[in-house]
Amino acid sequence: MPDLALIDVRKKFGYVVALKDVDLHVADGEYAVVLGSTGAGKTTLLRVASGILQPDAGEVQIDGKTVNHVPPEDREVGYFPQSYALFPHMTVQENVEYGLRARGESREEASERVFEVLELVGLARRARSLPSELSGGMQQRVALARAIAPGFKILLLDEPLGALDAILRIELRHELRLLARRLGATVLHVTHDQEEALFLADRLVVMRRGVIEQVGHPREVYDRPDSIFVGNFVGEMNFIEGIVTAGANGSSVFESKGLALTMPHGQSVEGRQAVLAVRPENARLNLTDRRGENVLRARVISTTFSGGVYRVRVLLPGDRGFTAKTPHVPGFRAPSPDEEIYVQLHPSDLLVYPYPPQGLLKALAYE
Repeated sequence: MPDLALIDVRKKFGYVVALKDVDLHVADGEYAVVLGSTGAGKTTLLRVASGILQPDAGEVQIDGKTVNHVPPEDREVGYFPQSYALFPHMTVQENVEYGLRARGESREEASERVFEVLELVGLARRARSLPSELSGGMQQRVALARAIAPGFKILLLDEPLGALDAILRIELRHELRLLARRLGATVLHVTHDQEEALFLADRLVVMRRGVIEQVGHPREVYDRPDSIFVGNFVGEMNFIEGIVTAGANGSSVFESKGLALTMPHGQSVEGRQAVLAVRPENARLNLTDRRGENVLRARVISTTFSGGVYRVRVLLPGDRGFTAKTPHVPGFRAPSPDEEIYVQLHPSDLLVYPYPPQGLLKALAYE
């Protein structure tokens, strides 16, 4: 199976830098997902990889060979655009067959391959239907069938689930992952949906402003983000500004207005302004027990329930807003507004970063 590499790739549109020195390698059979907001450069990345756009600098390599000047139709990659771009006057069979016929295959050869692919995506019985007669999910499968019909082992997917409703997205992402495995395909998939990215990716690529911020296994990126931006963009994060000082027995202490928290070993930025980061699900709530390390008294602002999880908004010492999440389990009583409770921030669940020179808000900005 082939691999895909972009090496020091740059692309500008006028004064706008869409890709800046991008280095990315997608290994044989790997499912890589690029996560970023609108304008991060995700679609430009795919179009450069496919050959629709030429990079201003750098190389695109497929299976170790530079393909910068190879036209899209000769790169042997399947490209799935944001819009399904189905021909409305053609049947499902004709839409999927179109690319094969354009490559010079006979109708008989193309027809045989088309029905194999439609069987794979569960649409063999709708081969003679028009796109207007299909649901959104079925149209998505037709577009996917058209991308994989030529038998290419590299698939470039641009927001393939973005136009679907939430329930259908969840259902089809399972099918998409299974299909990629069955095909043995090397996949580069871009999305702005965090949950979709975490579910699908063998390796997660976080982009912002044309730059790759972090690459790694989804759990690694989630648990140990390289920056406060990545931590905030992949999931949800609480941030507290303060300073790190030396504590007893070689430990470090994070100090802020009304707070003094023992820090984990190996994350010291002593004597400097810092930003403490805590995932809401890592804050442990207790209604009455104040024993333990890094236990803080808090006042409840609000409690909301969604999908088996309580989202509790509290004020920590210093009137600092903070969000905690706790699962709904038998016997758990959800705290009420204005109730005093205790929040434990265990040292192993805390992340600390040097304070960004541009300020916290600008460091978190997508654009």
